[in-house]
Amino acid sequence: MANIERRGRRYRVCWRSPAGERCSRTCPDKKTADKIRREVEQALAEGRNWEPDSVRPEPTIEELMMGYLRDMARSRKPSSLRRYAGNLDLVLRWLRERTGHPEGGRPSMLSKALLGELYDDLLESGKKGQRQVATVKKILAVFERCWAWSANEDAYDGFIPAPKRLDMPDDPVDLVRAPTWCEMDACIAAANGWIRKLAVVLRFTGLRVQQVMHLRWDDFDMEACTVRIRGDLGKTRHERKGRIIPVSKYLVAEIQKWEHEQEYVVPCQRMQDGPRGREAKGRDMSRAWKRTKVDNAIYKQRPHHAFRKGFKTELTRAGARWEAVEHLLGHQVGDSVTSRYLDPEFLPLKEAVALIPPLGQHLQVVEDEKDVG
Repeated sequence: MANIERRGRRYRVCWRSPAGERCSRTCPDKKTADKIRREVEQALAEGRNWEPDSVRPEPTIEELMMGYLRDMARSRKPSSLRRYAGNLDLVLRWLRERTGHPEGGRPSMLSKALLGELYDDLLESGKKGQRQVATVKKILAVFERCWAWSANEDAYDGFIPAPKRLDMPDDPVDLVRAPTWCEMDACIAAANGWIRKLAVVLRFTGLRVQQVMHLRWDDFDMEACTVRIRGDLGKTRHERKGRIIPVSKYLVAEIQKWEHEQEYVVPCQRMQDGPRGREAKGRDMSRAWKRTKVDNAIYKQRPHHAFRKGFKTELTRAGARWEAVEHLLGHQVGDSVTSRYLDPEFLPLKEAVALIPPLGQHLQVVEDEKDVG
């Protein structure tokens, strides 16, 4: 590995780099030579050559953040990367203001006390007053993961303090409120244009909103009543495998009435180009929910996800097998071993989809009851 040679009053540490080159470092005393020998052997064990700290400039915190985002780009979706970048930008701006350093300062300043100070300031500095605790926790979680990633990178070895995590309050646990078929149909009736079409597909499939926004016409098999959920639409590793699931015949009958001129099933009309051009805004769906006069606890903060909750709750109430409902939603069924060996064809998926009622059926029942009353 590395050995020490005495040269008069000095000591020399000698070793070969991973490429086989002869390397050496002269030291003024035995204590320094022993220290460098240990560092060299540690570096060689990790497959890299040793370099003195004076040769490697200490990175900036902004440099760490950029490296983290580049690394995450290999495995994260663009929407996740934008969220990470936005959260890290908030932290970087706070560090610039705190330190006066244009790049946020040096990693040596990272500490648990700094995380606590960041948490307190973020909590009080929202655009509309105090931020939600859950929002601040998400921001800090990204920064903590960036810190931990940096500590594991060879390029920053010796510069990054041991990663710390801040103890934060638990999120308040809210009771789950899922809409009924009738309430979902009321929201669809109150929506207009492409927002209504989005709500219809959400109601019949229980898919995530961005999955629906990127469904293409060629993903649907109208004759077989199935839809292909492409792997690139998946949020989790399990979903990124892709799947084909049955859909209700009532959904097929509904979307066949729509125009097929565009590539996507839901023709987003947002006036924005680029990767965010097909991102649905929660405020648009919230307006439709508000017109229904239903309890806002059903859709508050997550108006699109309310359909996903309603889909799962109503199918379960109707007697659908939970494994089938979980597969339709894109969740992993059981543990990793069960999921790997379980053939989806075994699951009663078509039977579960058959329990979805036609659009407006329950809403019509309510109207009839009002007329009788």
